[in-house]
Amino acid sequence: MSDLDTSANKGVILLVDDTPSDVRILSDFLTDKGFDVRFAPSGRAAIQAASDDPPDIVLLDVKMPEMDGYEVCERLKTNTDLRSIPVLFIGALDEPIDKTKGFDAGGADHITKPFDFVEVLARVETHLNSARMKIQLELATRELDAARKESEQLHADLEGQVRRRTAELEDANRALRE
Repeated sequence: MSDLDTSANKGVILLVDDTPSDVRILSDFLTDKGFDVRFAPSGRAAIQAASDDPPDIVLLDVKMPEMDGYEVCERLKTNTDLRSIPVLFIGALDEPIDKTKGFDAGGADHITKPFDFVEVLARVETHLNSARMKIQLELATRELDAARKESEQLHADLEGQVRRRTAELEDANRALRE
């Protein structure tokens, strides 16, 4: 994931859909909202694009030839470099079993066609914010772990110094008694 640098844009979206009209509609809308939208016309192209330059989020059509969205999602989630990227399925399927299948494949959410643009924006921003918070939490945890290890090392060093100084004082005290 690109650590979601928001200085240039709101995030990088990989839009995977084999329907040019849906791509154009979503891409135009999301670009107007400040997102960097990249496009892949197939599942194979999506996996390659995500591997070459990981996006911040993937909007993935469910029904595509060759490889459906569920399989694409499963493949993305098996790649350790890509598994933390949120995948939002897009499709006309709105039955609970279809949504459950998407969640089972590793998807984070589902957007139903035809698109409600307020909903699309809300879901994309929610999952990007969640991903940002997760990255910040992971960084803070790593920093805390590093500080804890440093503190433990300092403590061990100080204990060693105290033991050495105590031994020196005991030797000096013994020498004075003799």
